[in-house]
Amino acid sequence: MDNVLKCFDEVTSALMALRASLMQRDTGEKRPSAASVLAANGFRRCGAGFNYLCRAVELYQEMSGKPAIGKLYEEVARSFDTTAQRVERGIRHVIEKNFKEHPEYLLFSSYSKKPPNREIIAALHYEWEEL
Repeated sequence: MDNVLKCFDEVTSALMALRASLMQRDTGEKRPSAASVLAANGFRRCGAGFNYLCRAVELYQEMSGKPAIGKLYEEVARSFDTTAQRVERGIRHVIEKNFKEHPEYLLFSSYSKKPPNREIIAALHYEWEEL
């Protein structure tokens, strides 16, 4: 059991170091991409849901105020030539998967069940905005 805990601690430390390195930025560097912020929070770069979520975070930044989630899905769908329903499902799927695989990430630490898409998009946006 001690070996399992030690291994878990090592993996967690490695993930945190990776997250820190992805988020680190020198004054000469340009701002990291939304994809980098997602990857630093444990999201895997595979599937349409990841791409939809990246675009949603970028559009959240571009749209003034706090955009309605339905409008955000429609804009993302236009970008990928798909439907808003597919965008919503893709984003929901990638959030559910990441929540199950990486509940230790700070992004999910305050949730006991899967958080709503809108809250994760906003949290990722604010984290990205701080960089």
